[in-house]
Amino acid sequence: MPNLETAESSAALMDDESILSTSSFKGSENLCADSISNENLLLEDWESYWNDLNARLTVSRMVSDSVIRGIVNAVVQEAAESNSSKEAEITRLTKRLALYEPDTLAGKESILSPVPAETTSHMLFNCSDLIKDNTRHLFHLNIAAEKHLQLLKSGIECIRKMINSGSENCLCCVSDHLKAAGDLTQIDKSIDALGLLVTSISQQIDGMTHTLKDSLYEQQWQWEFQREVDSIIFQASIREQREEFDMELCKQKSLFDAQNHFWFQKVQELSSLHQELDSISKSILGIEPEHPFSHGPQEIFEERTSNKMKDQFPHKVYRDNIAVDTSHIGVNGFATMEKSDIPSLGVPEASLLVHMSKEDLMSHYQNEINKIKRQLEAALHEKTEELFRLKREFLKERGSLHFRRDKDVESLKKKVPEVVLKLDKVLAESKNFSSVQDHHDKTCTFKQRIENLLAENRRLHDLLVDKRKEMDCLSSQVTDAAKQRSNYSIVEANLFKKVKKLEWEIEDVKTEAIIKGQLDEWIVSELIRDAKCQAEELLLKDMMVEEFYGCIFRGSIADVYSSMKPVVKYDEEKKTLATIVSEKEKAWDLEVEKSGKLRQEVVSLMALINEKESALLLEVTKSEKLSQEIKSLSSLIEEENHFVSDINAKLEQQNKHLDLCCEELNLLKDQANDRRRLISEDKSESNLLRAKLEEALNKIQQSDAKIAELNERLAIVSDDIKEAEKQKAHLHDMVQQKESEIVSVSVQMDEQTEQMESIVIFVQELSKSVQEFESIVMCNFERRSARLEILCHQLDTLIKHADILKIRELWYRKRLETRTSDLEKAETEVDLLGDEVDALLNILEKIYIALDHYSPILQHYPGVMEILKLVRRELKGSG
Repeated sequence: MPNLETAESSAALMDDESILSTSSFKGSENLCADSISNENLLLEDWESYWNDLNARLTVSRMVSDSVIRGIVNAVVQEAAESNSSKEAEITRLTKRLALYEPDTLAGKESILSPVPAETTSHMLFNCSDLIKDNTRHLFHLNIAAEKHLQLLKSGIECIRKMINSGSENCLCCVSDHLKAAGDLTQIDKSIDALGLLVTSISQQIDGMTHTLKDSLYEQQWQWEFQREVDSIIFQASIREQREEFDMELCKQKSLFDAQNHFWFQKVQELSSLHQELDSISKSILGIEPEHPFSHGPQEIFEERTSNKMKDQFPHKVYRDNIAVDTSHIGVNGFATMEKSDIPSLGVPEASLLVHMSKEDLMSHYQNEINKIKRQLEAALHEKTEELFRLKREFLKERGSLHFRRDKDVESLKKKVPEVVLKLDKVLAESKNFSSVQDHHDKTCTFKQRIENLLAENRRLHDLLVDKRKEMDCLSSQVTDAAKQRSNYSIVEANLFKKVKKLEWEIEDVKTEAIIKGQLDEWIVSELIRDAKCQAEELLLKDMMVEEFYGCIFRGSIADVYSSMKPVVKYDEEKKTLATIVSEKEKAWDLEVEKSGKLRQEVVSLMALINEKESALLLEVTKSEKLSQEIKSLSSLIEEENHFVSDINAKLEQQNKHLDLCCEELNLLKDQANDRRRLISEDKSESNLLRAKLEEALNKIQQSDAKIAELNERLAIVSDDIKEAEKQKAHLHDMVQQKESEIVSVSVQMDEQTEQMESIVIFVQELSKSVQEFESIVMCNFERRSARLEILCHQLDTLIKHADILKIRELWYRKRLETRTSDLEKAETEVDLLGDEVDALLNILEKIYIALDHYSPILQHYPGVMEILKLVRRELKGSG
């Protein structure tokens, strides 16, 4: 636009200059009219110039506004796209996090479960989908290849028709050849497209095979890896369970060993007391009756027994707070306890003991052991008090009467064996209790063994179910493999038949190619010879005609210049020329006939070549080079009709192309050999598949043997379970017997309830203290939880504030980017405006130069001179 305007302004200036020049040549009478017209023209140009400037400024503003709007819309679209992409990423990440949540993980199946058949079916379904997609794609590619082949056939037929029509119409040969060249280029393009299609088909087939192999290898590797991981996890879980059971057993054994050691010490103490009582009884029996009033032995005996009892029971009585009722004393001097006030302990039934767990049984037996201990201590305390009381009575009454002393001694002698018998009973009961405890330990061990056997039975049952499922899957796979094997055998038979047919066809094609090659060589050699002869004859004829015409023209010119008889000579020359032209036409007709024959031979050659192409296209996919060479030969043969002088070079090129055809035939032979190699490799692969199938059958047989072994193990385990049930019944009977014994022992344990009351009081005090401690802990926990909630609330506010700051930061960044982009656009617009201003200044300079040239004329117009001065100042300022 500015260039056009400058051109228009320069044209207007030229017009003005012409007008001024014309006006200068006029007289002084027309000066005023010319100056007025020039002034009007200048003013109109000036106004149009400023109008154009205003229009440009408005257009630039509109363009800048539209550009800014487009930029803003583009930025908004980019922001929306980025937001949508971020939201999609957030949703994807939330889905992935949802997969790793504990609820979803808890809902999943355990790792130890075997690979279900659904996953394999799903994988096979995916493979089948892939195969279907690939087959569809290959079907579409085959359709496209068939279309290209049809196009090629139609193009070749069109070229043949054009060649045949070219032999009939010699005058239209040039246009036909041009059309044929265009068709040949189109056919070349279609052949290239066909080659690309064939390569894409081969690549897709290779990709399918590679993907199938990769998928199979990946599936095998995943299955093996999953099996290894399952076995490792299973072994680790079994080891952990064994270690846990071993730890629990060690703890229980340590507890039982400590208790047994404690009770063994107590039994040893009781046995030592029993021995001391025996020694006391022997010493009492060994007292002589001659010394009735000897106090020494009794005092020594009393001191010794008191010291021993203090050593044996230092503070037991005072700590246990046992209250013995000594108010009721019998006639014979023994203390009788009122047992009616002591509540009888409830003995649990055998069914309750059977249904109790290990910990409940342990606590129950520990409570009973503590009760027995307390009973024994109370009995010993009672016996010692009875002894001391009897001794005091004996000492009180022995000084008065010797007879009473003898009676007391006899009563003591009677009571000491009774006490010894009671201690024997206590020791026997302790032995019975130890045997009961041993039986209880045995029952616990038997229960553990039964539980372990049941767990193993369940695990083996689950394993059998899994193995059966795997066997079903394997059997289905074996049936599929057998079907595939039968299909493969059928396919192999068909392939062998096809291979044999292909070999026979290849041999036929080879023989045909050899025969055709020999025929082609012979035909081409003859054609080359004929073409050479014809070319030589044509060259000689051309030379003769040229010499003849030269002589004629020279003679005619000499005759014209020598004599002045132009009419006669002209007639003669006309006749001679007519004869020469007729002869030339006859020669040309002969040449046309020869070229028609050559074309027929070329057509026959094309037919032979097309037959050769059809024979080779059935077996060889790389026939594109042959078609190109055949087309080049056809184009060369067609060009021979027009350019006879280049026949020798083209025939040499045909020889070269025939050599290339021979080389391609050799290549085809090599390809046939390669196909044979591929067939042999396919045979080897089929043999490998057979070997793999045999290995799979062997594995199936091995798995059947393993299943038989597992069935035998199941039978053994079932027999063991039956034996364990028998042992359990026997143990149940023994437990019932022991429970009856425990009932008899529990009658003696009723005396220890008073001690339990004191323990209950102590436990209540402990529970109160524990409750107080719990209340303190709960208060501290509530206070700290309140502080944590406050901190969480503060953190939430801080996080929100940080998010707001991030949003502001992004907003400010966007504003900065938009402002920078606007500034860049403004700079570009300013540069454009500067360029326009420079152009306008150049125009002003030209206008100023033009007006300054006519300044003596314009001095009569003061307004124009002022404008010129202003323009001069502006130009100086800009300069």
